[in-house]
Amino acid sequence: MNRFMISLLVIPMIFCLQAQEPIKTNKKPNSNATFIDKIETKDPEVQKELDKLKKDFINDRDAINRDFEIKKENLKKQKKKEMEELRNEYKKRIKSLKKKHPQKINSNKKVKPLDKKNSDFEDPRKSDNNTPLKESKNKRKPLKPKK
Repeated sequence: MNRFMISLLVIPMIFCLQAQEPIKTNKKPNSNATFIDKIETKDPEVQKELDKLKKDFINDRDAINRDFEIKKENLKKQKKKEMEELRNEYKKRIKSLKKKHPQKINSNKKVKPLDKKNSDFEDPRKSDNNTPLKESKNKRKPLKPKK
């Protein structure tokens, strides 16, 4: 019985210790790390040349990245424009089809909810009768509550 109790205490402790080990990730700690960093030399002149090459490489890489970001933004704008043109073209086709067959095509338009901020009537969920909050210009009659 004692061995069973001890094993019940020891096994979870082992799992807790293993869970506290740091999680290994594949992320690079330095975004400017390049393949040039792997080259080592003890000669200071060669090291200066390597540093210059590394600096040039990073500048060229950043220039390429900037160019592709600009191209990507232009492509996004072009795609949006072409999709809008395509949508408008098909809307025209649907409109002409509705003119040909007006009784056979029903359009399911969603009704927008009322803007409660500018409403002339109280919220029906909060009051028993739906009377106007303020005098409206069109002098509507209050709605009768449902029975």
